[in-house]
Amino acid sequence: MANAPNINPRLTELMFGDRPTDPMEILGWIIRGDLISFSYAFWKNDPRPLVIVTDSWPGDRIRGVNVNYLTFPEIRVLLQHCNSSGFSYRTFMNNYRVVDSFRSYLWGGIREIRKLDCKFIAKVMSMISPAYDPAEIEAIRQEIHEQVSRIINPPVPAPNEPPAPAPEGEI
Repeated sequence: MANAPNINPRLTELMFGDRPTDPMEILGWIIRGDLISFSYAFWKNDPRPLVIVTDSWPGDRIRGVNVNYLTFPEIRVLLQHCNSSGFSYRTFMNNYRVVDSFRSYLWGGIREIRKLDCKFIAKVMSMISPAYDPAEIEAIRQEIHEQVSRIINPPVPAPNEPPAPAPEGEI
């Protein structure tokens, strides 16, 4: 813990337990199923990924699911596999949303790496239920109803002129 300057020792102990906090020690210590957060120098869409690791090759690259691209319920399900040595691409390969958030990161671009406590985060997330405003849900429902009605029953335009009488002799 001496390698983590300017960090409250109690907070470090709660977040990391007896795990190393020195980035050079962490590199060789990250394993499948770990939840990590880091700054990524070679970022394209997400400069601060939050990843559940599927594979790790210290000094080369790390692969995993970046949960920043997922919804709250999807993250909750994935966190059940956190800290599991059995967590791999096969765990979620049938879920296209999770597959789309699968990423590979080069070690050379990883900075400020932190291992997070999955059990603690999963426990906190289980206590949080998404709050829905009933008035907002009703407004959405009403708008959908109106849009469907307009598609199914389009308004009939008012006639501009009365129909022309049929010419004599033709019916």
